[in-house]
Formats: sequence, structure tokens, C-alpha cells
Amino acid sequence: MGIADKRREQIFDTVSKTRFPIIILIMLCTIGTLGFMFIEDAPPFDSLYMTIITIATVGYGEVIDLSDSGRAFAAFLIISGAVTYIYAITLLISLVFNNNLIGNIKELRLERYVTKHLKDHFILVGFTKTSREVARSFLNREIPFVVIEANEELVKMANAFGCPLVLHLDRFSVDSLHRANIEKCRGVIVALESDEENISVTASVRVVEEELGRELMVISTALQSNAIAKLRAVGADYVLSPASLIGKKIAALATNPPASGHTSGLLESIVVGDHPMYESREVKVDERSPFWGKSLKDLQLRNKFGVTVIAGVRSDGELDMLPYGDYIFDRTGSLVIMGPREAMHDFLSFYHEGQTCELTQEA
Repeated sequence: MGIADKRREQIFDTVSKTRFPIIILIMLCTIGTLGFMFIEDAPPFDSLYMTIITIATVGYGEVIDLSDSGRAFAAFLIISGAVTYIYAITLLISLVFNNNLIGNIKELRLERYVTKHLKDHFILVGFTKTSREVARSFLNREIPFVVIEANEELVKMANAFGCPLVLHLDRFSVDSLHRANIEKCRGVIVALESDEENISVTASVRVVEEELGRELMVISTALQSNAIAKLRAVGADYVLSPASLIGKKIAALATNPPASGHTSGLLESIVVGDHPMYESREVKVDERSPFWGKSLKDLQLRNKFGVTVIAGVRSDGELDMLPYGDYIFDRTGSLVIMGPREAMHDFLSFYHEGQTCELTQEA
């Protein structure tokens, strides 16, 4: 049984256990009403009202002139009602805290919000050391994402870290991916503690992909070099090796240290998204693109949006670095764009929405 199923079972169990004191109260009201009707020959409504104020001990005053037998019966109702209230309150407090009712309800509300409202987001499976760095970058760049984590301590850590959406769910369950609204996500990032876990989650994502009939971007890490081919075989689009990346970083620092003297150079900080003001993006160019058939000079991207094209990438992988103004986008490929964050946001909005504004108009 998964975490989500256990949570629902706990909520159902809590609600079902509250039925007993409710049944007792209903029985007391019924017995009290019939008792006053029989003992004092009172009308049904007056008898019910007298029963309620007697059990509740609100002290509104008697609406029926009670005989000695009636007072004895009222005393019985007062004692029975008090015992029932104490039992009900004790049971409710115990159920709420022992069964974590409030926490379970919050989790269900969070899942409902994610499945109904979240879209164009990333799913971050697990809150490992690598995942935390991904989350930090997403938070800095205001990229929507949701974390799936089964370990309660790591769930608390993710919440304390500032992650707005953390689902306490099984990492390897297909159901967890659906609860994270994989139907509307941009991609899934898998960076767990072992290659076996990464392979298992990646395979689960591909199962969902077949169900949905659409491609999903999957990025995974490989701790061992022999796991790279396996991850690609089960469907990972991009596989990163932490050891390889660190090795290349050390070699780059040793042979070409940044002129600024910092650990990370300016270009690297822009590429990985750590720079506070600037960022770079690679966007696809094809016949559906607003760039198709136009030159850099015609587009006036720098004047219109404040961004700069630093390279064109052809479909065969060849680079056209720092293209001139007469560079025409008449082939499938991609563009590497660099610019201030706000300017990049405006540019990407234009690119994704496919606006038909007249770009050739003078700035």
C-alpha cells in the first residue's frame, strides 16, 4: 500500500471512529424526547427542546413543569450527556493527533491543487543533495516545480528549504507521478541516491508517457558510467554524470582559471542560471517559428527585446558563432540567446506565444 493510500485510509478510519459518540447523542435525544413525552405528557417539540438544553446544560430554563420523576429523568440525561461529551472530545483529540488528521487533510488539499492548477512545471523526484541544487536554481529563476519525496524528514527539509509544493508520496509509483500532474508538466528530473533507483523512476515515467501518448522530457543522473547507457535505454533524454562534470570543472579551472578570480566564471554563471542579472537560452527554429525566413537584421531582437544571438546551431550540430546581421533563419536548428532576465522573459513570451507582430518595424 502506497503512502497516498495509507493517508486516505487514516482519514477514513478517523471519520468512521467519530460515528460512535454521534450515535450515542442521537440515542440520548430520542430517549429524552420520548421520556418527557411519557413522564410529563409534554408535546413532542417541547420534549425535544427540553432534552437538548438538558443534555447541553445551557441553563435556558425549563419549558415544562417537571415532577419529581421528570427531574430524576433530567438528571439522568445531564449525567449521560456530560459523559458522552467528555468521551467524544477525548476521542476526537486522540484521533486528530494520533492519526495526523490535519496533516493528512493538508496533503490531500495540496495534491488537489497540484492536479487542478499546476501546469508547465517540472517534477523533481526525491530531495537529494543534487535535487536541492536544482530546487535552489528553480527558486531563484521562479520556475514552477513540485517535489515528490517519501521520507518524512526530507519532506520537512524541502519545506524548510523553501519549496512551495512538496508531496509526501512514493518515489517509484506511477500514481505519484499522476498526483504530481505529470499530464501537464514540462519534464521530470531524477537525481536519486543510486543508479537502480534512477532507472526505476525513469522507466515509470516512460510507462506514463505511453499512457498519455505524448513525449516527456526526462533528465537523470548516473553515478556509474555503465548506467548511462541503461538510463538512455529506458528512456532518459539527458543523462548527466556528476563525476564527469566535476572532473571537467576541475580541469577547466586548472588550465584556464576565471579572470575574475572567482570559483565560477561569468559565462558559466550565466549558462547555469546562477547569475543574478543575466541568463542564456537555446530555442528551436523551424517553420513554425516566428524567426523563419527572416534575418537577424530584420528581426532586430536586440532593439525589440534587449537580447543577443550569440550562436546558431544547425540540425547537423554545426555552429555559426556570433552570426552577422544578414544571417537568415531558413534551416531547422536552434539559436543560443543571451540577455538580461527581464528581457529574456519578454523574448520567450513572444517566442512561445508565436505572436505575429511586425518585427521588421523600426524600433
